[in-house]
Amino acid sequence: MGIRGYMLDIFPRMLHSVHRLLTQEEDTGVLGCRFIGISLFAVALCGTARGNGELELSRLRNWTLVLADDASPAERYAAEELRSLLREAIGIDLPQGVKRTRGRVYIGPSAALRKCAIGFDTEDYGEEEFRIRIGHNAIAIAGGRPRGTLYGVYEFAERYLGVRFLTADHTYVPKGLVALPLVDVRCA
Repeated sequence: MGIRGYMLDIFPRMLHSVHRLLTQEEDTGVLGCRFIGISLFAVALCGTARGNGELELSRLRNWTLVLADDASPAERYAAEELRSLLREAIGIDLPQGVKRTRGRVYIGPSAALRKCAIGFDTEDYGEEEFRIRIGHNAIAIAGGRPRGTLYGVYEFAERYLGVRFLTADHTYVPKGLVALPLVDVRCA
């Protein structure tokens, strides 16, 4: 559920309790003041979670998928898998290229990835190691060769899109996802 979901679940109960404490005629004492302070902190935390820490998926409509010219067959396949999963999950078909757009999805190691704001180098990554970075204007999924990037795309799909690879011929792709958390994850 995560902290945001938990806070949204208990938020109405907290407000009711704070209202009861504030409208009592008798002194609420130190315990009541502490509860009010904790409740206000929780409300502030809940209010800031969405604005600062998520990428709205609707923004991907104007984005481009970037893949290196010398991408391996596994990296090319990873890019196609991601395009297909995004198309099914959120109805967006990312065009591939390097033209100027508002945002980019980088798949696999490339010079363009290393130059971007959330860029990184995968030279020292093992064959199956990968990194996923989600920022406000870019998503980067890259890993060691030959399979790191492909494993990164599958991890991204499962962890952030909610995709479940159930059998060889059946994949569950949920609909209705509206945002991705801003993350930087490296898996070995």
